[in-house]
Amino acid sequence: MERVRLLTQSPQTSVRVRRSARILLGCSLALTYCAVGAAKGIALDDAQRTQAAPARSASISSGLPWDGRLKRGVRLHPSPSLRPVAHCASRGNFYGTTELVSLVERTARAVAARWPGSQLSVGELSAAKGGKLEGHHSHRSGRDVDVAFFMHDEQGRISRFRHFVAFGGEGIAQRAQQTLRFDDAKNWALVSTLLRDRAARVQYIFVAQPLRTRLLMQGRRQAESDDFLRAAAAVMVEPRLAEKHDDHFHVRIYCPRDDRPECQDIEPYWPWYDGPPPDGQHAELPSIQWRQPRASR
Repeated sequence: MERVRLLTQSPQTSVRVRRSARILLGCSLALTYCAVGAAKGIALDDAQRTQAAPARSASISSGLPWDGRLKRGVRLHPSPSLRPVAHCASRGNFYGTTELVSLVERTARAVAARWPGSQLSVGELSAAKGGKLEGHHSHRSGRDVDVAFFMHDEQGRISRFRHFVAFGGEGIAQRAQQTLRFDDAKNWALVSTLLRDRAARVQYIFVAQPLRTRLLMQGRRQAESDDFLRAAAAVMVEPRLAEKHDDHFHVRIYCPRDDRPECQDIEPYWPWYDGPPPDGQHAELPSIQWRQPRASR
């Protein structure tokens, strides 16, 4: 570049050569400035990413799901993609951690984007300050939420009810003189969206065993990977000492990272747990024994 600059300044250089040299010098300087600007842009972008990192959540989950509290809980509000189940609405127990509420909202939007007009029907989360909640063994620390099944009538129309609706393994229920069908595709989309979320880590989705079978078969029909199906099989369980959960999903997330150790997790610690397991070992995912669900009649 220095030789080019000398050419532009030398009186022995012809006018044409000086003009060409000036053009070349200008291009060289422009390239230099662009390179410097690009480097600064990369640094600025890195700085922006750092600044855009999620801030510490204001909510705090403490203790265990069945023996805990919730500080500065966040309220879940209705939206075009989300509605409270009517029989739960009057109690007002729609508070959870920031992480849980955001997870429910993201999931509702994802399902509605795929099936316009769909609404996720949500039961209770926790009370505003957590603690004992009538009708629930857990739901005390803002990390649990009940979610109704997606269902439709025999004409394929979306059905919503004031209460949860129970289904058997055949995927059929009778309610209000209607024959209702468990929507395998939407309910699998709900489960898979929850499980794929990385901002809130799902530990359990409690659901009755026959419905679990239906959902895993749906995932298999959609060509989900074996590893993902094993992950879904791990989180979907039917509780042994509580209700069967044949009329709703009960979703539980792990403690938000910022809330530990005041918030307490217990095993199993699945491979996506975002922290070191106490014994240093993540839980092994189960194998799946494939069985066809009972056919809908």
